[in-house]
Amino acid sequence: MDHIIYNAPSVIESAPSEVIMHGPGNVDISLTPDAAVRTADELLDKASAAVGLQIFADELTKRKEDLRKRQRSARRPRHTDYV
Repeated sequence: MDHIIYNAPSVIESAPSEVIMHGPGNVDISLTPDAAVRTADELLDKASAAVGLQIFADELTKRKEDLRKRQRSARRPRHTDYV
């Protein structure tokens, strides 16, 4: 299943006994205040995990690139090898 990942935050409104979320892609959701609090808690938890995974992936990519550079550098003949 294809899906779009949006970079725009949702717009949140409150009304009596209701929290309304207008999200990207024309998503509109109405929640009870209790459901909105639980959803917000879950969003924070999952967003924190996603940020942590992204930091880990970025660091892993950086380390792989550094290793490749060192490997390429080690393969190049040095000027002193010819003397």
